[in-house]
Amino acid sequence: MGKLAVAAITSLWVIPMSIIVNHIVPNPYMDEIFHVPQAQQYCNGNFRSWDPMITTPPGLYYLSLALAHVASLFPGMLLMRTSSLSFSEACSTSFLRSINAVFAVLCGVLSYEIIRFLGPSLSDRKATLMALVMYFYPLHWFFTFLYYTDVSSLTAFLAMYLACLRKRYTLSALHQYCAKEAHLVSPHFAQIMYFSLVSALFTAPFHFSVDQLRNLLQELRRNWPLSLLLTLVALIACFASVHFFSLAHPYLLADNRHYPFYLWRKIINAHWLMKYMLVPVYVYSWFSILTLLAKARRKIWVLVYFLATCAVLVPTPLIEFRYYTIPFYIFMLHSCVSCTTTWLLTATVFICINVYTMAMFLFRPFEWSHEDGVQRFIW
Repeated sequence: MGKLAVAAITSLWVIPMSIIVNHIVPNPYMDEIFHVPQAQQYCNGNFRSWDPMITTPPGLYYLSLALAHVASLFPGMLLMRTSSLSFSEACSTSFLRSINAVFAVLCGVLSYEIIRFLGPSLSDRKATLMALVMYFYPLHWFFTFLYYTDVSSLTAFLAMYLACLRKRYTLSALHQYCAKEAHLVSPHFAQIMYFSLVSALFTAPFHFSVDQLRNLLQELRRNWPLSLLLTLVALIACFASVHFFSLAHPYLLADNRHYPFYLWRKIINAHWLMKYMLVPVYVYSWFSILTLLAKARRKIWVLVYFLATCAVLVPTPLIEFRYYTIPFYIFMLHSCVSCTTTWLLTATVFICINVYTMAMFLFRPFEWSHEDGVQRFIW
C-alpha cells in the first residue's frame, strides 16, 4: 500500500473511463469549446491569441504545449497512431483531456502525502483508503475526463500546500501563483450556506451519524451560554444572508444542463419559504464541519479556514459546485474522522453519485429547440 497503490488504483479507473468518454463524446463540450481551441492556438505557436471568455490564467495551456511537444517526439505515448506528429496534431481533444487524467493521478498521490504528513500515526492502508476516497469526490472525479482547469488547479494547490507543510515556501508561492483564478466579484453570502449543505450531503456519513450528533450535543452542553449565543448569531446571520444576498445569476436560470439549475428551481426556489426553512440545515452543516476540524486543529486555524472559505466563495455570484472543491479538500484532509467504516460509506456515496452523473452525461443527451447540437447534463 502507499502512494504507488494510490497511483495504480486511480489509473485503473482513469484510463478506461477516459477511453469511454472520448469514444462517446469525442468533440469539445461546454467550457471545452473555449479551453481546447485556446490550447491548440498555443500548440500552433500563437501565444498572443487569447479568448476573452476565458477567465483563468494560461498555466494549463503552457503545460499542454510542453506535454504535446513530448508526445510529438514519442508517438507511442497515449496510443498515438502516426510516427510523427506536429504540435497541432498532438493537441487533439482526447490528448488534452488525457492531461487532466495524469493530474488526477498526481492529485491522489499528493493527497496521500498530505494525509501521511498530517497524520503520521495513520497506517499506510488507512492513508491509502482516505486518499482514494478523496479521488472519488464527485466534482473532482467528473472533470478528470474533460479539458477543464479544475483538476490542474487542484493539483497545483495540493502541491503548494504540501510544499508549505514541508516549509518549502518559495515553491509553495510559485504553485499558488499558478493556481490563482479571476472571477467577477459580487457579494453572495448565501454561497457559503450552499457550500456547507453540499459538503455535508456529499460526506453524509461524517455529519449525520449518531456519534456526530452526540459530539455536537456534548459541545453545546460544555459551555451552553456561549453555544446558545453563537447558535443565535449564526441563525440570524444565515437568515440575513439568504434574505438579502441570495443571487440568481442569469446563467443559473437559463442553463438546464447544470445540476445547480435544478437545485435552485426544485428546492431553494420551490417556495418562497424554502430558502428560510433550509437555514437550520445550513447552520447544522457548518457547526458539524467546524466541530470536526476543531478536534484536530486549533481554534484560530478553524476560524481562518472559515474566513478563507468565505473570502473564496462570497465574491462568486454563480452557484457553481466546482468552486467548492478546494475548501472541501482542506476539510477532508484535516478532518479527524479515522473510522474505516465511515470512509467506506463515504466512498460508496461518491461512487453512486459518480455512476449516476456520468451515466446521465454519456447516455441521456438531449436537444434544445433554439440551438443546434447535442446537450448533456453536467455539474
